[in-house]
Amino acid sequence: GPTTWAWDFENDGVVDSTQQNPGHLYPAAGVYTCSLTVTDAISMDTETKTIGISVLPIQRTAAPSRRRR
Repeated sequence: GPTTWAWDFENDGVVDSTQQNPGHLYPAAGVYTCSLTVTDAISMDTETKTIGISVLPIQRTAAPSRRRR
C-alpha cells in the first residue's frame, strides 16, 4: 500500500497536503484541477482530476412560533 501522499489542490506544482485524507476549501464555485501522487516502496503514481465545485443556497426554515400563555 501507499506510504506517502502528495496533494496539489491548486494545480500549481506545490504540494498542499501530505495527509492521506485531507480536507480542502476552495475559495469560490468553479472548475478546479487537483492532483494526487502516491508512493510506496516500489513505485510512484499520479492521478489528476478536474472537478466542478458548485455552491447551493442555504435553505432557511421558519423559526418555530412561540406560544403565549
